[in-house]
Amino acid sequence: MRSGVVAAASVLALAIAGVANAQSASKPTWTEDKVVCQLSGSCDEAASADLDSDVTPAGKEASFNIGRSKPTATPAAAAKAAPVRAASIKTVSRSAGAGSTPMVTRRADGSRALDMTITFDTGSATMTADGRRNAEAFALALAKHPELAGKGVMIEGHTDRVGDRGYNIELSQARAQAVADFLASKGVSASLLRTKGFGFDRPIDGLSPYAAQNRRVELVRSAG
Repeated sequence: MRSGVVAAASVLALAIAGVANAQSASKPTWTEDKVVCQLSGSCDEAASADLDSDVTPAGKEASFNIGRSKPTATPAAAAKAAPVRAASIKTVSRSAGAGSTPMVTRRADGSRALDMTITFDTGSATMTADGRRNAEAFALALAKHPELAGKGVMIEGHTDRVGDRGYNIELSQARAQAVADFLASKGVSASLLRTKGFGFDRPIDGLSPYAAQNRRVELVRSAG
């Protein structure tokens, strides 16, 4: 009788462990529909109005942490603002909760940069399982949807300020290329994909160059 109880308890423990492991993978930040919406400009009217209300003008200090409140400006930040890079004229920050849009940056030239929220193994260009799930959404959108067909995109790699500049340039380029290779393996035309590693040269405005959020891969689609 005792052995039967122990066996039953063991089976239950294994079942619980299996559920826990199945739930350990985080839900992808991006979905195929969100990628199409942002890259094609086909977001519904309400979503577009909401995005516009979150735009932060140049020279304002902003918060870029996913899940935080809308960007806020401080007089000191505005007064001391350095010349604004073309990549940071207008920025939209949005939480990654249900029904929301992950971080999207609108640049001065009209292009949109989407933080792909792709994670990698420490110090390498190998995507994590969560990173591949987010990359999959971009692959499906770029390969399947006619409104995006034939449109070139740039995959940009960025790092934080930790470490040597040369090493970070090399790592960010390798990560950008790893993402491009993944997209191509899923049916996206390799001829439409360009890559560039910027290392820590382009930190997110309003954040310390050492902030973890600077470790990112962005997909940029040109205007028009």
